Amino acid sequence: MAKKGISPIVATLLLVALVVTLSSVIFITARQFIGEVVTKNGMPAEQACEGISLSAIYSGGELQLTNNGDIPVHKFTAGVTSLSTGDFEAMPYEEAILAGGSASVSIFDASAIEITPWVLGENDEGQSAVFECTDKVFIAEIY
Repeated sequence: MAKKGISPIVATLLLVALVVTLSSVIFITARQFIGEVVTKNGMPAEQACEGISLSAIYSGGELQLTNNGDIPVHKFTAGVTSLSTGDFEAMPYEEAILAGGSASVSIFDASAIEITPWVLGENDEGQSAVFECTDKVFIAEIY
């Protein structure tokens, strides 16, 4: 009985396909752990976030935000603690607040509100990208 194996060409093609597949899996996995670099006005977005200064006042179901800084806020997230249930909910708002400008949104049944701003910048490819300023959280004054 004659034993036959695979030809060297087929073996090489299988080996190349295996290497390409493993390289792709490693690249995709590693890319998830490396954050996208976002810049705003030529500086890292983290640094741009330091220029944001918001004042937030909550009264009668209305949250009034004023941007006292020199960096425009592209949008923001309001972390709202419910007055009646005590549950916490993060509510995204697509409301832009220019430097020196203000915005008002309706929020009902809130005992505490935390505001997290987002800035609009550019990624490595020069495309628009948003960045959440997680180190810059503002607490609304409740009246």
